[in-house]
Amino acid sequence: MLKCLGKLETADIYNAVKNAKTVMEDRDRKKDKTTIYKGFEYYLANPATALGEIMDMLLKDAQPSLL
Repeated sequence: MLKCLGKLETADIYNAVKNAKTVMEDRDRKKDKTTIYKGFEYYLANPATALGEIMDMLLKDAQPSLL
């Protein structure tokens, strides 16, 4: 797994966050159900999109000029 992480570039992370936003917007349009667990809201059909939201917050804090 560490070898995979070493191959990631910043652009890959930004693209993943952008894709997660697209999926979340699609889920909103379809009115998919969400749940909240320990303060985090996520879609039951695709909980991985919540990670994109968290990464977006981290990236904005780290490099606001890049977003």
